This record gives sequence, C-alpha cells and structure tokens, in this order.
Amino acid sequence: IYYSILSNNTQSVYEKSLATGRSKRLLTFQVSGQNIDWYDTNVAIDANLTHIAFSHDNGSLSLYGIAKNERRLLQKQITCKANEQEATTASAISGACQAFYKPAWSPDAQIIAVHKLVHEGEITTLLYPFEPESTPLELPVGGPTFAWMDSSSAMIVAGAYENLYYVGTFSASTATDLLRATFGSTFPVRVDSFRVFQNQYIALTFTP
Repeated sequence: IYYSILSNNTQSVYEKSLATGRSKRLLTFQVSGQNIDWYDTNVAIDANLTHIAFSHDNGSLSLYGIAKNERRLLQKQITCKANEQEATTASAISGACQAFYKPAWSPDAQIIAVHKLVHEGEITTLLYPFEPESTPLELPVGGPTFAWMDSSSAMIVAGAYENLYYVGTFSASTATDLLRATFGSTFPVRVDSFRVFQNQYIALTFTP
C-alpha cells in the first residue's frame, strides 16, 4: 500500500509491504500555504503504480517515477505580484500567477487533472506528462472537485457556483450542466462532494 504523512512543512510518501509489514520512504517534499490546508489531496498515484503526481511548495506540480527514483517538475507555481504602485488590495494584484492542486490521474494513467488557481479564479486543467510536446488543456469549467469517467475521455466537474458539469469531449471543450438540465435553472444547492458509480450514477452531497 502507499500512504503519505505530513509533519510540519514536510510531506513524505511511503510504500508498505503487507507481506512483511515494512515501510519504505519513496519521496519527501516541502509544502506551504494551500498545500497544508489540502494536504490529503497533495499526492496521487497512477493505476499502474508506476508514477506519483504531487503538489508541493504552495502550488508547484511534479512527477515522481517509482522504479527509477526520478522526479520531474511539470508546472511551477507563480506568485501573484502587486502592480507598479505596490498596492495591497486584492483588486490591485496582477500578473500571470498560477498554482496547481489536487492532482488526479485518469483511469488509463496517461492524463493528470489538476485544480489550477489563477488570479481570476479557478480552472480544471489537464496535463499530459508523457507527451513532451503537449500543452496543458484548460476545460471550459472549473471547480475544486472533479472525477474521471472510466473511459478517461470524460469528467464530472463540480463548479464553484452550484453547478455539476459533465465534460465529454475535451477537444471540443463541451460541457453539460447536469443539475440545471435535470432540475431547472434555479437548482438551489451548493455541491459539497460527489462520487461516480459504474460510470453512470452520481451520488452527491449538497448544501441547500
């Protein structure tokens, strides 16, 4: 089994043999800011048990290869900067800031979905770590929670404003608002969490 432990500003990932009961530390990285608040979602291991995606240093994203003990930076966190007048209000913050959290592997272990935070909001973004020439793909909707469908070509994304989207064709950037389509335009809840079952059912918890 694989598990992680957070201690102060350091997070470690371990591999434990159920046969012997022994644990081996694979990876250690520094965390701060939002990484500490979301520590339980900093690490994701793929279905093949060969690579670990991890968010660290308040929003950078890296890839760790278990067999070769190699780590590679995928996306670097960029801190928002104030404008030339060095104003301190939130409206004065500018620059191409970005941070990447909550990595989640696709079922085929080829794509990493991440929760990308920018100055203007949040974007669900797809990364293709084994395609060197690829660029990140930003979905037309964004939110703090998402789940892969079994096909690895579709996702369910809980938006930031009481929406639950089905995103079916990444290249076409299409999205269907499931709650509005089912219950009408004034579905009065905020989606807190959800799970997809058998690739066709969704169980969700919500706040009225």
